[in-house]
Amino acid sequence: MNYLKAGIRTSGSNRIFGLFFNRISRCTGILPLLLLLVAGTAQAKPDVTFVDQSGLAAVDIPVTFAQVFTPGDVPAGLSVTVNVGGNPLPTQVDGKAVHPDGSLRHAVITTRLPTLGAGQSLAAEIVTSDPAVNGPAVSAAELLATPFD
Repeated sequence: MNYLKAGIRTSGSNRIFGLFFNRISRCTGILPLLLLLVAGTAQAKPDVTFVDQSGLAAVDIPVTFAQVFTPGDVPAGLSVTVNVGGNPLPTQVDGKAVHPDGSLRHAVITTRLPTLGAGQSLAAEIVTSDPAVNGPAVSAAELLATPFD
């Protein structure tokens, strides 16, 4: 079992994530979360547990994490979705690397947790899905029309 505390520098590729999360959380007030990744070579796609470490309840919480997959877990042309209680969450998957067979090897996954109580945890699963399940991409015009800076 691998443990990654968001916002703490770790080794390897998670070091970059930790540094990025530290900067984002300072700017936006994102709750510090403990991200537990249960990953094993026998497990096709790992389960993920998000744990509140702030002591404050929150809703509509954006989270981003990196995930690796074994060959064939996510075949070429498919994507993944984060599910909570069997219900898919809005998920953005940015593929970073593929295996020689074309299946997804490494991705940065972003989703929004619907709610997370103070000191509570939320179990989720990563499941293979059709990319259309995650909805169409946002156009540049739509993005520029928002107050996002």
